[in-house]
Amino acid sequence: MAYKGAARRLFFILLALLILTLLSCVVQAASLSPSTLSLLPGTTGVINVSNIKGTLSLRIEKPEIASATYANARISVSAKTAGETKL
Repeated sequence: MAYKGAARRLFFILLALLILTLLSCVVQAASLSPSTLSLLPGTTGVINVSNIKGTLSLRIEKPEIASATYANARISVSAKTAGETKL
């Protein structure tokens, strides 16, 4: 049982380190709020996007850990499993 609690804490810490980076060369400027997310598996967080100049494209570094969609100036990030990734 202690292993499960430790794994959950580790997952939370790793996702707290999630740094969101727009990796598209086309986007010249954008503001993200918040700039990091901490999520438990099966939950979703929202990042508001403003000041977009250019075309926004998203890429998840490790798609087995999380997925993301963009609509209406919002990025929805869903945690699939424990780990850390960049957007």
